[in-house]
Amino acid sequence: MDYSPEEITFLKFCTENIPCELSECPARDICEQREKGKEFCLSILDKMGSGEELAEQDIDVVDFFLTPKLWKKGTCVPKDGQEPCPNSNECDKRPAEHEVCTVLLRKLDRGEVNKYGILEDKIQKVIVRDVTKSMIDWHASEGLKYYAEKPKIDVGEPDILLIGSKSKTLYVIELKAAVAKREHVGQLASYVGWYREHPEQCPEQCTNVKGILVAEDFDSRAIYALKACCDLEPRRFDLHVEIKPIELQ
Repeated sequence: MDYSPEEITFLKFCTENIPCELSECPARDICEQREKGKEFCLSILDKMGSGEELAEQDIDVVDFFLTPKLWKKGTCVPKDGQEPCPNSNECDKRPAEHEVCTVLLRKLDRGEVNKYGILEDKIQKVIVRDVTKSMIDWHASEGLKYYAEKPKIDVGEPDILLIGSKSKTLYVIELKAAVAKREHVGQLASYVGWYREHPEQCPEQCTNVKGILVAEDFDSRAIYALKACCDLEPRRFDLHVEIKPIELQ
């Protein structure tokens, strides 16, 4: 995989300016077992320098570096730092969805953008809003209720958790802004399997666990994988603009 110099510069800047002491870092436990700090991040830089594919845990660290709480609000300066990311001038010339770090995440199959150029997290916010306001319900007889976003479990972070008001089924929602692939079906299946093995983590004494994969579209391999998983359901979203009149005072 080809990484741009700016993408490597972004990770190098984060490695040098974001402290290892942050407990939320996905690689903290690994680094604490080694003599030198930052070794895990340096190994990611080595892989990027040689064009090697990053492992899932490497991608978790890159994703972590983009957590908003690590940065001063509205800037590319770390909260405990003074200097901005060296890419800031370059990114100022681009739309938000084409900044160096977001392009890198899309390349690593995170923070994906669909054909409308809209980031995945923006679509997630719309889904959560509409579920909360009972504007959408994939199971009309259930009366789905919002429960949580991005809970951290041993096998990853599901996007959204919903609860069926009547059946008490836990619905694990995985969102893909563009085309869902076979590996995304496996990702969702691992979340569903984990919650079944850890019923104490299921909210409101849930009686069952199912998964819903939401995407703009699905490739053929994803469809075949879904046919073999009776507790996983596909849902296709479509974006539209609604025009409403306003009253002039």
